[in-house]
Amino acid sequence: DSMETIMSLRQERLHMEWKFVIEDGGEEEMSRHEIDVAQEWYALVMSGLCDLNMGLWRSSKRKDQTGLLINPWSGIAHKLDDLKYFRFMGRIMGKAVFDGHAIPNLINSYLYKFIVGCPLNLGDLRKFDRKYYTTIQKLDEADDLGALHLNFTVTEEAPSGEKKSMELVPGGKYIKVTMENLADYKKKLVSYILYKRIRPQLNELLRGIYEVIPRPLLSVFECHEIEALMCEYVDPSPCGTYSPRMSPRMFLRSSCRSPQLPHRTIQ
Repeated sequence: DSMETIMSLRQERLHMEWKFVIEDGGEEEMSRHEIDVAQEWYALVMSGLCDLNMGLWRSSKRKDQTGLLINPWSGIAHKLDDLKYFRFMGRIMGKAVFDGHAIPNLINSYLYKFIVGCPLNLGDLRKFDRKYYTTIQKLDEADDLGALHLNFTVTEEAPSGEKKSMELVPGGKYIKVTMENLADYKKKLVSYILYKRIRPQLNELLRGIYEVIPRPLLSVFECHEIEALMCEYVDPSPCGTYSPRMSPRMFLRSSCRSPQLPHRTIQ
């Protein structure tokens, strides 16, 4: 089983070269097809983990949205150790980047922000749900927010169909949304919807990635750069944020073995 094997590896083994053995294949055949076999393995594992029947990820309810979203109810839907699977997936994503293999670009693009440590903003809500984003934006044009009876809560619907009111801040059900606190309401809403409700799963996904490539190394990239590294067969053009003299993958491989890690301060 791929998960048990990879999760049993010590961190230093994640930086070693993995050999993909073709059964009944000779040395010549192995040399010729090893890259293709490795690429297929990464694709199969990622596609399997992202299979909606696994319950770890979910699709958007809207047809105009692309990319899978972490299922906040994965612990119920998966019925096994869902957090271990997210950590396993993180290790696969990190190792794929480290070894120069592409993975299927299946997840919503806003999630790459977490990998490099970029802060979220209201625009990321648009990637999550355009209709919801538009509705929130229109609150600025409301003549009377009080008439909408909004407070610092959000309604969640569990897989069982039960609806729960979740507070965005302690005592949120007692805080009415006004023009004075509207900006804070939007900020807290974005934080809850895009992060807090999936925090356990996301933290394990990131933990797995950082076990292969330390966070300080990934923090020097922009989110679109790391998405290109993970999901395309070629490196994006080098940029001055990490090194103008080497490709991104060469930078990561050499720096993982360096005692001094570069980093970017996130404002």
